[in-house]
Amino acid sequence: MSIVETSTHRWEILLFYLKKSKCVKSLSQTRWSARYEAGKSLCTSWSEIKNALQAIIDDANEKPVTKFDASVLLKPFNTIEMCFMTVFWNEVLERFHIVNKKLQSVNIELGMIVELYGSLEQYISRIRNNFEEYEGKAIQICGEMQYKKDKRRTVKRKRQFDETMNEVITETGKEDFRINVFFVILDKLNAELVRRGSSYKNLCVKALIEQYPNDIEESFTNECLHLRDHLFFKSDKKRNAQELCKMLYTNDLIDIYPNVTTALRMYLCTFATNCTAERSFSALKRVKSHLRSTLESDRLNATSILHIESEMLRSINYDDIIDDFASKKVRRKML
Repeated sequence: MSIVETSTHRWEILLFYLKKSKCVKSLSQTRWSARYEAGKSLCTSWSEIKNALQAIIDDANEKPVTKFDASVLLKPFNTIEMCFMTVFWNEVLERFHIVNKKLQSVNIELGMIVELYGSLEQYISRIRNNFEEYEGKAIQICGEMQYKKDKRRTVKRKRQFDETMNEVITETGKEDFRINVFFVILDKLNAELVRRGSSYKNLCVKALIEQYPNDIEESFTNECLHLRDHLFFKSDKKRNAQELCKMLYTNDLIDIYPNVTTALRMYLCTFATNCTAERSFSALKRVKSHLRSTLESDRLNATSILHIESEMLRSINYDDIIDDFASKKVRRKML
């Protein structure tokens, strides 16, 4: 809300009405999780933000332009459509945010990624039947029960000669919103999840042989069948890729399953996500502030790495380095 950020007076009005509620969050250009934070703050502080905007409109000291901007922002708060979307996105982005954090973990494997994508697909398919639940929560928050389409004057359409009265069906505002907005969003989300998840599911044996002919031999398929029977004979528990690779090295089975070992190493080294770049950009923004805008490239890169790996940095003992530096830079002369 730029109208509040540009004035300390209006910011104090907002904080007065928010009190202990969650403060309003703005979107970030580098962090996807900021969308969840912004949606959650809007959903939990709906009435407080609405009252703050109304207070700005009623303030006699504000300019007419500011009052007009506040009234424009306040108008959607009186519609069930916006409140519905706020409640809906708050719950959906909460699930996506938690899964997104799990995808950024260091020890995650491609198999777990496929499972998480599949779980989100099932979740999106299930909430198609929760329209009334979201609508009830929206009505409870905003107090509005009528959709915008129901408030407009009904446009009468001329009935064609081959139509009967029963064939001319007029959709209500609720049905129109559910079909043309709610279902469209869910279908788009589901299609994107299927598209992104399919890239991880297509890692099959033949694809690996064709993609890496110099690393994996044609006997890879036969080795997989042999390893499956080996684990079945051993009555071993179900292992993930990391545990299976450790078992091959521990039991000295690399000579028996060389291609499987190579494939497992490639599998475990495959990047699950590309969120590292997202984090580094956020860290770069904090490191290179307006006070240090003249940093050279080498020093800036080194400072950014130190900031990103701050946890490892705190665990290092610098006493020997400090003593060595002090002995070389000392200015006292021996008498």
